[in-house]
Amino acid sequence: MDKQNSDKFIYNLSTIANIINYLEKDELISLRNIMKKKINISVVCLLQLHEIDKELVVSGSCDSTMKVWKIEKDQCIRTLTGHKSIVKCMIWIKDLNKHFILSGSEDTTLKLWNIDTGKCINTLVGHKGAINSLIYLNEIDKNLVASGSADFNIKLWVISIGDCIKTLEGHTNSINSILYQKTASGSMLLSFGQDETIKVWNINNKDYTSNNAFSNIKTGQINASIAFGSSKVLTCGEDNLVKVWCLIKWDKLKSFGEHKGPIKCIINLEDIDSGLFATGSEDKTIRIWNLKIKDEKIEVTVINVINVKTCFPFSIVQLKLYKEKTLATGNNDGTIQLIKI
Repeated sequence: MDKQNSDKFIYNLSTIANIINYLEKDELISLRNIMKKKINISVVCLLQLHEIDKELVVSGSCDSTMKVWKIEKDQCIRTLTGHKSIVKCMIWIKDLNKHFILSGSEDTTLKLWNIDTGKCINTLVGHKGAINSLIYLNEIDKNLVASGSADFNIKLWVISIGDCIKTLEGHTNSINSILYQKTASGSMLLSFGQDETIKVWNINNKDYTSNNAFSNIKTGQINASIAFGSSKVLTCGEDNLVKVWCLIKWDKLKSFGEHKGPIKCIINLEDIDSGLFATGSEDKTIRIWNLKIKDEKIEVTVINVINVKTCFPFSIVQLKLYKEKTLATGNNDGTIQLIKI
């Protein structure tokens, strides 16, 4: 990757629903025309539906809507309305008979959507705070989803009927991120709290108990996390750091401090090249990292710095569409940017 060519934006896409809510449901909307409106509505989360159609990307916004974009044609083809506050997270439910999206919102609800029609099929109610993170536990049960909330709790849901079957309690502040990880010793659910702790939940045989593996470690406030290999986890947070955690030694291996502001999002890019991941920060940069771990010796290099210039990303997805390696970012200025890396 060439740093000199890193600042290559394909185009900016706005997701400002209050400009276009007068349009008919299936009317196609030119993103280039919407871009001319200067209104700030942050894009908080992004999801690509590449197994349905590589061009489809869904965005969730502070305006409480979700939008389905036909990326190459530069069009919004559908708007999903029903949440009453910020849409903070989305996952793709792709093992049921049809294609669904599950969304979590600051309005404390989860909603299940038919992506083909844009209709909300079910609303899951039970949390008392914003839904900050969702995980599809389809390797355990194709009907099982976990949600992490600002009410300090994780809930496990049977999505086919919309029932909560278990509430995991133990955090003392908002849960910002949850992560499923399968290791040699079994399956586990990790939760990362604003209380600066990581909790590990045993989910083998539906035990759902916490083993307090990181109970004596102060992590700092973590905003997002990714699995990295079979026994490592990477986190990013408000302290401007990326951290590597070992799920065997239950310890932090290393911290990296290249960013100059809080890091809002992180994505694994190992299907592009082994060891690659990306982070997005309030310092208005996206950094592409190359991380190598051998015998617990860690080598890390920042191989590309992409200046986002006027905004910062809340979310990043890798687009499996273009011949060139491309990321999409959802930004705090109400745009989606497509960036060649």
